[in-house]
Amino acid sequence: MKRDLWDAKHKCTKCNEIMKKRELVVESIKVRGWECPRCKEAVLHPEDAQKIDTSTWQTYRNEEFGFELKYPGDYFIVHPSLEEFSISGLALVVNLESELFPMLRILVKQLSEVQYNAHVEYIHTLRGFKEITIGDTPAFQYITCGSAACSWVITFQRVTDQYEILPLMSDEFDGTEIPEITNQILSTFRFVE
Repeated sequence: MKRDLWDAKHKCTKCNEIMKKRELVVESIKVRGWECPRCKEAVLHPEDAQKIDTSTWQTYRNEEFGFELKYPGDYFIVHPSLEEFSISGLALVVNLESELFPMLRILVKQLSEVQYNAHVEYIHTLRGFKEITIGDTPAFQYITCGSAACSWVITFQRVTDQYEILPLMSDEFDGTEIPEITNQILSTFRFVE
């Protein structure tokens, strides 16, 4: 008798909790998956994950800062003016937006190694801190809270450039879990020569 993976129980690799079956929406496609009730880690059913085809996505490439990422065709790139921000060392701002709402912001700041190391020392104390990898580059994910809301941030350094990736989500987004489409976009980020 052939068993479907959908009928099996799955444990979260982060916190070892039994994951719950969920219907997830990825790139406007309903797919099967599992979600951890504790940390909200989500995993797509392997058969359904194949439905998400990034081969038709557009590519944003930035030669000056040497990176690229892919994004769905119904999103577009916006380059806000650097003067709109009061951020020391800011060299680039890229927003990925849709007609409904902004999705993702990539900030590139030029920092010394000492400044970046001080920043990393500070973020180790923040909620949700964990070490991850973006492409082949070690990175950090954490949640930061301001006066209005909490938000997740991914930060990493390459030479003297610090990259920060932040959500720009609708009001329903609570900032504590990364939407699957954002994870899919981030999985395409890579440095180019």
